[in-house]
Amino acid sequence: MAAAVTGLVGLPAVAQFGHFPSNTPTTGGGNSWPMNFGSTTGRFVQFLDATNSDLPTGTPLKITEVAFAPTGTTPFVCSSDFQMRMSHLNTTSTFTTVPDNVYANDLGPCPTNLINRTAGFNWGGTASAWNDFGTDCDFGWDGQSIILLEIRYRGQNTAQGVSCHSDTSIPRAWSNATTADNYVATTATLTSGSAGLKTRLGYVKDHICLVPETTQIGNSSAVSLVGFNPGESFKIAASLGQSPFSVGNCNICLTVDNIFLASLQPLPFFGGYNGIADGSGNGAGKFAPPAITALVGTCVYHAAVGVSTAGINCTNTAGTMLVP
Repeated sequence: MAAAVTGLVGLPAVAQFGHFPSNTPTTGGGNSWPMNFGSTTGRFVQFLDATNSDLPTGTPLKITEVAFAPTGTTPFVCSSDFQMRMSHLNTTSTFTTVPDNVYANDLGPCPTNLINRTAGFNWGGTASAWNDFGTDCDFGWDGQSIILLEIRYRGQNTAQGVSCHSDTSIPRAWSNATTADNYVATTATLTSGSAGLKTRLGYVKDHICLVPETTQIGNSSAVSLVGFNPGESFKIAASLGQSPFSVGNCNICLTVDNIFLASLQPLPFFGGYNGIADGSGNGAGKFAPPAITALVGTCVYHAAVGVSTAGINCTNTAGTMLVP
């Protein structure tokens, strides 16, 4: 993939910011979710109902940033593992019936790692203002599903925990204590009412990659590209992991593994992975995993680059789980 874009200079996309649930970070009470508990490990999820936000429902988006508004200036300090993930809600339930207290019931089968650090992470500092997390990878929202945002950590410095402004309309679920490794907790405590944090999602409407949440082995599924420029060349790639690397001045969040290298070749498993966007700026490839039972449960991630005379743009990462 890198060779396909050698010599071109990427141009940054123009962000069009959406604010969920509001653009008033200075209002609302303080809340300890997720980074001000008396615990050194925690796992927390927040459910964002797009129909109650100003995100343009029905329009796929590439979410590029997440921000909360701390109530004070003391930063959150994590000395070990920190991860922020995002997925579509893994259920057909309506918003009034979530959250669930079992993490696997809600988190999509192959969530996108917006941030994945194993050597510590610091965040926050400006009180009553939006503080971005500085995500490494982007998430492709399908334009209609409930968004699940997860934060989990090990090694919080509890002397420097930070509260954030809350909103009354966002449900959450969490797990934290002092006697267990809550980073890998399987069940949670629920709060369906006035608990979630005011959240700002930054997004762009271009260069979006979408895949189905599951793909049957022995069958094909579409890798859909949305928001490209008409006539723009694209290259799709796949991998088993999410390890960001630079292409031009944007990131592709795929691991350079054997699947990645194979997806760059004209193999029957990866059909149409090179192409030209149509007059509506759409493109598509076909992912056709072989009918090998041992592949069941594997997550395969996809991303793409668009190349034109204007430069290079990268899509988000999108994962699909192989099922029987």
